[in-house]
Amino acid sequence: NDPMHTALNVRLWCLYNCPQNLKAPPQSPDLNPIEHTWRDLEVRVRKHDIKTKSELKTVVMEEWLNIGAEITKKN
Repeated sequence: NDPMHTALNVRLWCLYNCPQNLKAPPQSPDLNPIEHTWRDLEVRVRKHDIKTKSELKTVVMEEWLNIGAEITKKN
């Protein structure tokens, strides 16, 4: 099977069987909430004056738990 023909067959199948296809650019951060979460975590961690790996680990864990709590409250 030529990949070009296989890809066409898949697209045609989806056209008729998956009418709710969402057209979006690949790797779109707007459609990927985890990208926003990682960015939020990075911003929070950079606010700390971290000098060691141990401090970094502690801060990342604390901020991650804070983000988790905030996301849970929003839903």
